[in-house]
Amino acid sequence: MKENWELAYEDYKKGLKRKEIAEKYNVSINTVKSWKTRHWNKMDKKRVHPQRRKRVHP
Repeated sequence: MKENWELAYEDYKKGLKRKEIAEKYNVSINTVKSWKTRHWNKMDKKRVHPQRRKRVHP
């Protein structure tokens, strides 16, 4: 079974706003912000192609 933050992340990817997610999962907006910082950003980074992260600017 998925955690609430995982379900909320799917909703976030679909375009729901943080406030809507907070209401849907009956949590505070600060909890949703915490999920974004702790979990969602890590999930997004996994999807980036490794070569794109290694770019060196001249």
